[in-house]
Amino acid sequence: MAASTLTAIRKRLPTSWKRRLRPLYHMGLDAFDIVSGHRRSGLPPSRIMLPQIGRRDADFFYSGARWMADTVKTECGLRPDGSILDLGCGVGRLAIGLLDYLEPPGRYEGLDIDGASIRWARQRIEREHPDFRFQIADVYNSQYNPKGDVAPKDYRFPYDDDDFDVAFLHSVFTHMLPRDLERYLQELARVVRPGGVTHISYYLLNPESDAIAAGSRPAIDFPHDFGVYRSISRETPEYSVAYQESFLRDLYDKHGFTVEEPISYGNWTGREGARTYQDIVIARPTA
Repeated sequence: MAASTLTAIRKRLPTSWKRRLRPLYHMGLDAFDIVSGHRRSGLPPSRIMLPQIGRRDADFFYSGARWMADTVKTECGLRPDGSILDLGCGVGRLAIGLLDYLEPPGRYEGLDIDGASIRWARQRIEREHPDFRFQIADVYNSQYNPKGDVAPKDYRFPYDDDDFDVAFLHSVFTHMLPRDLERYLQELARVVRPGGVTHISYYLLNPESDAIAAGSRPAIDFPHDFGVYRSISRETPEYSVAYQESFLRDLYDKHGFTVEEPISYGNWTGREGARTYQDIVIARPTA
C-alpha cells in the first residue's frame, strides 16, 4: 500500500481510532520505505521519527541536524573539545550534526524519556562513536511517558557537578509543568559549569506575543489558562505548554542564571522576521 494511501485513510479515521491504530500506521510506512528503498541509510524508522519530528522527509531531518549543530557552535560557543548535554535528545539529531566536529576530550551526552529513541541512537550512533553516549531517563510524563517510574520533580540528572560547557534543550520545557521545569532548571544550574551556557526553546507569553497572536493566525493556540502557563489541553496539559515570560525570568534569576538579551522570539505567534519557530532563551550561570 502506498504511503499516500495510508495517509488518506488516516485522515478519515476518528481520533480514538487514530490513537489505537497509530503503531500499525507507522509499521506500514516503515514497510513501504524498506520495500521501495525510500528510506535513506541512517534515517530513523517512521514509528520513532514521526512522533518526534512530525515529518519523515530525509532532507528535513538532516538539515535540522545541521541547524542544531551550527547553533551550538555559533550561539553557544561549543568547541571541538567541549562537552554538551542534549536534554530531550530523541534519536540524536543534534549528535548526528556533531559527529564530524567533536573530538577527544570533547563529548556528547544525550538524555531522553523515550526508550525506543535511545535504543536506536545507541545502535546507530554510540556503537560507532564512543564519545557520543545516550541514556534513558525513565521520568513520568502524562503524555509522553505515562509509565515512567520517577516524578520529574524528584529527578537528578545522572551527571557530575560542573560537567558540561553547553546544555541544549529543544522543545523540552514546552512539555513540562512548573514545578518539574523548575527542578530541571535547578539541575542544569548544577551540571553546567561556570562560563557555560544553556540554550532552551519555549513558547513565551507576554503582552507583545498576545497582541501578535490576536492579530494573526498563530501556528499553535493555548486556550486553557493555568496562571503562569497555558496549555492546548486541559486534560493533559503536558501535551504542549506556553509559559509567562515573567515567571521564567524569575526562575532563571532564582537558580543563578543570567539571560542573554535580547531573547530571540519565534514565529509561532505569527511574528514576522523570526528565524526560529519557538522562542529561544540563552542563559549563563551567574558568576
